[in-house]
Amino acid sequence: MGLTESISIFSSRAIAKNASIVLATPLNMGRYGPSDKFKADISASGGGNVSLFYRGCDVSDGTFFMPGTASNIGIQKSSARVASRDLYDFTPVLMPWMDFKAKELNASPVALSVNLIVTKK
Repeated sequence: MGLTESISIFSSRAIAKNASIVLATPLNMGRYGPSDKFKADISASGGGNVSLFYRGCDVSDGTFFMPGTASNIGIQKSSARVASRDLYDFTPVLMPWMDFKAKELNASPVALSVNLIVTKK
């Protein structure tokens, strides 16, 4: 296998009911290629359901995006007062920059941490 690295996207971020959070600065994807393997390591606690999205951008000041126009990495579901953690495989569209967004889905507030795990070939 290759070198594995972990990139923090969100760390213990609170998402209010029916709210969204967006990474302030897009992630530079210039170091990664089509043979690299990606996973999203998502930890959540609280009573809500969370969906995580990403979008590739051509420029470093990536535009805000709506979930309907982005690619869904996976749905992270958490039960009330029970923490959960899941790994999702995904294949991003490799563009120079990547934005991430998490959205709480109509249940209750959630605390969220997301790491992107990349294994370089």
